Amino acid sequence: MLKKRKKVTILIPARLNSKRLPDKLLIDVHGLPIIEHVRRRAELNKYNSEVYVVSSDKKILKTVIKYGGKTIRTHKKHLNGTSRCSEAAKSIKSDFFLILQGDEILALPRHIDALIGEALTKPHIKIINLISRLNNLSDLRNKNIVKCFLGKERQIISLFRRSPSTAEPKLQMNLVFKVLGVFIFDANTLRNLSEIKIQPLEKLESIEQLRIQEIGLTLNTLEVDTPLESVNTENDLVKIKKDLIANPEQRLILNKIIKLV
Repeated sequence: MLKKRKKVTILIPARLNSKRLPDKLLIDVHGLPIIEHVRRRAELNKYNSEVYVVSSDKKILKTVIKYGGKTIRTHKKHLNGTSRCSEAAKSIKSDFFLILQGDEILALPRHIDALIGEALTKPHIKIINLISRLNNLSDLRNKNIVKCFLGKERQIISLFRRSPSTAEPKLQMNLVFKVLGVFIFDANTLRNLSEIKIQPLEKLESIEQLRIQEIGLTLNTLEVDTPLESVNTENDLVKIKKDLIANPEQRLILNKIIKLV
């Protein structure tokens, strides 16, 4: 008898109170708001995983519903997306929850598939975060990019926004990785996070994965081949609009999601 495949649900946490780029998730990019780009990319996953946008903001929820997407309304008081998704996970039956941040407009469906596949083949692992190489030396100093050092088992041992290393920057490029806003949780692990209060470093550095480390859980990783830009500033937005057209893979995905009903 064939063993039933475990269920994976994709949650996209979304909020409007971005300080660097106000209401960024509703900004129009090539005919669609950013949140809808992200949702449609998630819908392209090959596992037919359900996708929910998780938010407390009426504008976001109405926008997603207008385009035919599924939503879960949460409480307003959440420090970050993982906390918001932890609340939402209690209302859904699933074995795993993949969290895709609402501003990951360049997220590749094949990366999402790779992460789901990794979780399904290694169900004993509780948390896996996508990572990639950095694009350039300036990323080491860019506080908008969450970065990490890895241990020998490819587990995250340190999280930071600016590299704490005193080594030559060129040498650091081999050891510092970008932490992408795409990660997957065993269902019970994510649900239990909502019962744990905000941790000091998590709040201080505004890095949500720090809560996981501060309470003693292991952050495993899966490296992907393509570093991706997130939308944090106006400059990011200009660059991303160009990348969606200039990059062949991104242009192909853009054409697909624009055609989705």
